[in-house]
Amino acid sequence: MKIKLSTVAVLIATTAVSYGYTTATDNLLTGNPSETPVVDNTGSAIAVGAGSVAVGYFGSFTDSEVTGASDFAALLADFQQFGTSSASGFQNAFSAPGFFSLSTDASIPAGGNAFTGNNVYTVIGDAATLAGSSFLAVWKGSAVFTEENAVGLGSVSTSVTPGSGSLLLGSDGGAINVGVGPTFTNSIQLAAAVVPEPSSMFLLGLGAIGFMARRKR
Repeated sequence: MKIKLSTVAVLIATTAVSYGYTTATDNLLTGNPSETPVVDNTGSAIAVGAGSVAVGYFGSFTDSEVTGASDFAALLADFQQFGTSSASGFQNAFSAPGFFSLSTDASIPAGGNAFTGNNVYTVIGDAATLAGSSFLAVWKGSAVFTEENAVGLGSVSTSVTPGSGSLLLGSDGGAINVGVGPTFTNSIQLAAAVVPEPSSMFLLGLGAIGFMARRKR
């Protein structure tokens, strides 16, 4: 019997360690009108099963650079995603459009790694993957990544809701009723990549012509 109990104890400990550090992020806590569903560029709530969500931090982009990002490929290349999974579609216990719940895990061993001490950023896209998304939002949470304890466990939770952080990329999409409860006072509308205005493109073209003329001389 002692051998069996010892074996069970070892299995439990091994299982615990295998989970490592876990994160949980969502934008639906109690369903009160102050929470913020996510809407697309037309103002419609992201459908259940659509969109994508991931958490992590930015390696070199400052918050202001995230806000003013014009190249989503560069932004996502700088985004250090925690874990390998992202929500392949908005899912929640109420099957409410515009709301997501994501849980993922990876290792942040005792002593920490590059994630330790960084704020948890939540990146939201309109497609099944962030890389395939034409529209994005970035939320900086107030929670920070910590590290696993002596038995290999650790966790952090963050919510994309008012009072728990700030919206860096995206905008207020206004009030919306997603059809399963109250009218929500505000929503998060995904942002499109910034495209230079025609006048800016014209000036860039003139600069290129001038440069070529100088080279010919």
